[in-house]
Amino acid sequence: LAGAGRRTIHRARARLAGFDDPSLRGLSFGTPNNAGITCMTVCFVTDRELRFGDCDISGTAYYPAYLNILNGVVEEFWTHIGYPWHEIIWKERWGTPTVHLSCDFSKPSFFGDRLTFRLTVLKVGKSSVRLNHTIHCGEEHRWSVEQVLAASWLDSHTSMVWPDDVKARLESLITPGDTPHRPVAAPAHPQG
Repeated sequence: LAGAGRRTIHRARARLAGFDDPSLRGLSFGTPNNAGITCMTVCFVTDRELRFGDCDISGTAYYPAYLNILNGVVEEFWTHIGYPWHEIIWKERWGTPTVHLSCDFSKPSFFGDRLTFRLTVLKVGKSSVRLNHTIHCGEEHRWSVEQVLAASWLDSHTSMVWPDDVKARLESLITPGDTPHRPVAAPAHPQG
């Protein structure tokens, strides 16, 4: 399918998955992309503008700022699925610290760029969740991240098993057939 028809199917699939977010525009849901790579089901999409404070003196994105922005995206994702950090941290006393993070930077980003973050749940364990993030500016891939978050009691600083409702919600975001672990990599580029 081309154009509007494909977008309609993608939005319909997003609605079936519980996401009626218009920002899920043009995303592949388990279909090969132009490079022949099967895309994973993206379950959360948000945009961020690269601000002056996110960049070095040359106007290029400063990678520690990238990680701070990524943390904000993850926080927004948890709110989106019904578990805002301010509630789970202050009321329930558990959190989701990052225990693994792998980043690949493909191309630089610059002050004023509007970056689109696409988050995919790859695997849910008894007390962890593996996420994949792809970050684009328009159609251009900028960087990718694979991240593991662990459920943790804040008072004892120990691992905990996901509450049943949280685990069920996270598992509902995995599409059958999605590979549970995929290496972080930029899309293949044609040789020139």
